[in-house]
Amino acid sequence: MSDDAATVAPGTEKPGYGATPPPPPPTDPLQGAIDEIRTKADDAKEAKVKAEGVSAALDGQLAALLSLKKDSDKAKQAYEAAHEQLTIDQQAFEDYDESAKEELEKQLKDKGIKAVNDLVAAKKKADTDRANAVATARKNLQDAKDAAEAAEQDRKAKADDLAQYKQLATTIGAKHAKLKALRDETTKARQASQPGLAYWLLTRKTGFEAQLEDVGGWLIEPSELPDRLLDAINKLAAAEATKAAADGTVAKRQAELAEAERQNADQTANAEKKLRDDLAKIPAAPAAAAAAAAPAATAPEKPEE
Repeated sequence: MSDDAATVAPGTEKPGYGATPPPPPPTDPLQGAIDEIRTKADDAKEAKVKAEGVSAALDGQLAALLSLKKDSDKAKQAYEAAHEQLTIDQQAFEDYDESAKEELEKQLKDKGIKAVNDLVAAKKKADTDRANAVATARKNLQDAKDAAEAAEQDRKAKADDLAQYKQLATTIGAKHAKLKALRDETTKARQASQPGLAYWLLTRKTGFEAQLEDVGGWLIEPSELPDRLLDAINKLAAAEATKAAADGTVAKRQAELAEAERQNADQTANAEKKLRDDLAKIPAAPAAAAAAAAPAATAPEKPEE
């Protein structure tokens, strides 16, 4: 018998080496039936909710169609009665547009038409500029508010630093208490043979090592404390000055926005009237004006014989 075909003692089979996989754990037929029915019931409830929503939407659509049906014939009859006259009026308007435009183009010539287009373009540009000025002012105000908020956060941090230096022993004691709690948690993980957790507690961004380094920055020689206090109060004063300047910028940007909105409102209210007034001042071209004012030509009189 070859080594490959050697008999393996019961209970010593290796995975994949002639071993029969263990049977699946026994199942509870009753529990399986309960789970199946529960799943079907949940699916049925979900389908019912969906069907009720579809049904409500269809009921609303049906009601709208029934209402439209009542008014449809009446609306069609009224439109049929007016259609012929409406078509005649539409054609008259189109004829007017064609003839009036042709005559005005003759009067204005290229120069006059350009003057009209320039005025219209100028108004459109002014409309856009005023609207853009409002959008820019709003963005500037928001940027100023964001800067003021950042300055306030910095001011609070500097004030907190000063307060902690004023009570330095208490500050370091509180930080040491946090270190002790972290040390105890890390030690517990190590004792429980959980080196991965313990290592993470030591080295994570806010872990033991990071907090230990932070405390080291506060643990100074007593002789250094007066200089640290002076530095902290100077930094707080600078932060307060930055915050005050940021608040002033917010006030300035608020005034700029108010003015931009005022100018935009004025443009919206009065620009078209001004455009109409300016357009009314555009004269007909000289040749066209002279032709319009000249009397109709008459045939020369024949000299008497």
